[in-house]
Amino acid sequence: MKKKHLLKILSLIIVLGLFLSACSSSTGGKNEGKNDKSGNAAKAPVDTSKFPMMVKNDKKAIEDGTINYALVSDTPFEGTLNYAFYTGSPDAEVLQFFDESLFATNGDYEFTNDGAASYE
Repeated sequence: MKKKHLLKILSLIIVLGLFLSACSSSTGGKNEGKNDKSGNAAKAPVDTSKFPMMVKNDKKAIEDGTINYALVSDTPFEGTLNYAFYTGSPDAEVLQFFDESLFATNGDYEFTNDGAASYE
């Protein structure tokens, strides 16, 4: 009696194994870097050496205009936009535009009245 139950369980495991192997990808599990984690086709790397490091514009500012800022980094942007919690360099580079410190300092690290707050 025990042999029949063992045989049934063993055959069930074999059938499930065959079923799961039939459900796998047709490439034999090799993705070869053609798709990213979301299933989208992977893009070729961009040669960033062609981009200028500084751009100058002497024209008049456009009313209600917007500025687009591009940041190229091999470290992911986490979006933790607070000086107390950020961990990566890209976050710090974006923080400089809108997270002003309360007090400004000069070259000798002395507080000046140029920051968001002033004192006497």
